[in-house]
Amino acid sequence: MIVSSGLSDTILARMSSFRRDSYFLRFDKNSLKFSEYSTKSGARTYDLDRQIFEAVSHDGESVPYVVVTKKGQGDNKPKRAIVTAYGSYGLPTPMAYNSSFSSWYESDGARIYCLVRGGGDMGVAWRQAGQGAK
Repeated sequence: MIVSSGLSDTILARMSSFRRDSYFLRFDKNSLKFSEYSTKSGARTYDLDRQIFEAVSHDGESVPYVVVTKKGQGDNKPKRAIVTAYGSYGLPTPMAYNSSFSSWYESDGARIYCLVRGGGDMGVAWRQAGQGAK
């Protein structure tokens, strides 16, 4: 998300990733440089691992999924998982770190994101393969 009032020389860009809460970068139009913009809540980081696996669909197609666990969990299987599957309108699966899940990861929980057909994660043909009855 990019925000600018048009009344200043500053543009704010909201960023997010697997390892960090949302935060803002400030782009100064005069200096043409980015700098981190502090908020009252502050940004928090967390050490997470991300692994990509594949499952085989009923029609033989390989469907990738992403497993996010705390760093160092290694081959230990998570005790429980929250699974997200979104495949609609050609939009990519929303994957970003959220600090409200910190205790979930600490208790060996995992987040699993399924990159199902219909979403925009794997290109146009992938999106179209998820449309209509097959």
